[in-house]
Amino acid sequence: MAALLDLLKRYGARIFSTAILDPPQHPLQNLPLWPPKTLPQLIHFYDHLTTHIVPGPRSLSYFIPMLLLPIALLIPPPSGHLHDRKNFTLSTKKLRLFFLPLVWACTLRAWLAMRGLDVISLDVALWFTYLLGTKDARLDFSRSVTVFSRSSSTDAAGGVKMDSQHSSSHCTPSSADCDDGEIQSTRRFRSYPSAGSLSDRLAWVFTLLVSIRLNGWCVDSRSHDVRQIHAPPSPTRTRYTLDLLPMLLLNIFVFFPILTVLVHRDPAITSVSSLDLPQSTLESSLASRIKPKNITNLTPMTLTLYTYVTLTTAFNLELPFICLTNYLFKIPPDEWSPQNLAPYFGSFKEGVLDVGLRGLWGKWWHQYMRFTCGGVAEGIVNLVASGSRSEQPLEKDQSITNVKLNTFGGAEPSASHVSYNRTRTKDAATILIAFTLSGLTHTGMVPPAHDQAMEFRMRILSFFLLQGVGIIVEELAWSIARKRPKHSQGSGEIQTKNKSVKEASVSAKAVKRVAHLSFVLFWLWLVSVPLLVPVFDGLGWWVVGIPTAWWV
Repeated sequence: MAALLDLLKRYGARIFSTAILDPPQHPLQNLPLWPPKTLPQLIHFYDHLTTHIVPGPRSLSYFIPMLLLPIALLIPPPSGHLHDRKNFTLSTKKLRLFFLPLVWACTLRAWLAMRGLDVISLDVALWFTYLLGTKDARLDFSRSVTVFSRSSSTDAAGGVKMDSQHSSSHCTPSSADCDDGEIQSTRRFRSYPSAGSLSDRLAWVFTLLVSIRLNGWCVDSRSHDVRQIHAPPSPTRTRYTLDLLPMLLLNIFVFFPILTVLVHRDPAITSVSSLDLPQSTLESSLASRIKPKNITNLTPMTLTLYTYVTLTTAFNLELPFICLTNYLFKIPPDEWSPQNLAPYFGSFKEGVLDVGLRGLWGKWWHQYMRFTCGGVAEGIVNLVASGSRSEQPLEKDQSITNVKLNTFGGAEPSASHVSYNRTRTKDAATILIAFTLSGLTHTGMVPPAHDQAMEFRMRILSFFLLQGVGIIVEELAWSIARKRPKHSQGSGEIQTKNKSVKEASVSAKAVKRVAHLSFVLFWLWLVSVPLLVPVFDGLGWWVVGIPTAWWV
């Protein structure tokens, strides 16, 4: 225990001293000693922290949207029932007219006080806009709840059922037979409890607010809702932990030492070259074999590896311990234990190799901004396009068995279902707006007092906007490659075509995956080196998140 505390002390002191007290290229003046001993020193330190390190709240208007969001969701919509006369209700239109201008006015006031936007305030405003602007979560959303019961007859219904108090739900039941007396799990999708008590609405609303990725929720989006209905069973705690530990150990004991050497010896990275940091034995061995001239062209790999290793470790490091506390003390409860939640990162093969750049951001990378950016972008495009929908929701009377998942996890409508009316123009506009919103959100990490704050914000915004451009370019290239000249086909040609469609060769699939991976690497190299490397260098982000000797 003493050795562990010593390691944590060394690691914490190193990160705090290099990233907080003396970050490279940060304008530091009159920084109070840590910890502050008087109230003026505390105020001075907080002022420095929110202007030179990371933007943060500097006015009460920053917190008002956080209070208004649950309040707005707790107001039930009118349903025409008798209980409406006793409870205060607001229609969708009235709720939007009252709350949305107020939320955005408070957010803009908070940005003026901070001299720029930050991640949390913009994310809350976009979250508010999605839940009650482009959608109405009270009418469109339903929550997945797993109920365990013992069947009393052979024809008892199982699978997915509705436990709904509102007719607007888009998830419908499927049934399956089970043996008499068998314990079965039934997934029920519960709509907003408009006729329920305040405590019922509190539980529903706050569960929604912490479900940022909306896993386990039907949200009136066909492709998302089908994936929730067809969600695979959760692994056991042991299997989940055993699958997670190799990735964490590989990050800590292999990737971090390699990354440290690359960062410290890359001539394009200057912010850490002058720092005298301790090195592990592996790092020293690598440093003696790798010369700066040999890694000059590895800057894109360094940036990608840094981002991936840092985020995957930060997201997953505590999860095995949470599984342990869930097993020993039931804290958190089973519903919120990590093994029962969707993983933070998807499959690299199904995302990047099978889909390409779009799959990298839409399936493999973490999905924390999928709805705050993508959902709002889709709503904006639909509003401009006179309210037309980009995809059809699951109809109430449509059997779930008529909907299957395609290779990439999207929904394939049956022949009887209304086809998509998504056009390439709307799709491209949605992609560009979504990545613009994502770029604006990430610019909130730039401290306002930095000499190059505006330049760094524009670099970050440009990087994310160009990701949308890259997706459009890639899909356009594939659409051109798939085109064939139109000519009359004989019976032999038709048979050959049908055979090629039904019998996709392994080599063709491999070529496609290589092409996807090559384009992703090329595009990231093309836009990340000129845009992001100077930002990471100027803000000292290379130092934060790269432990060097804390495990030795």
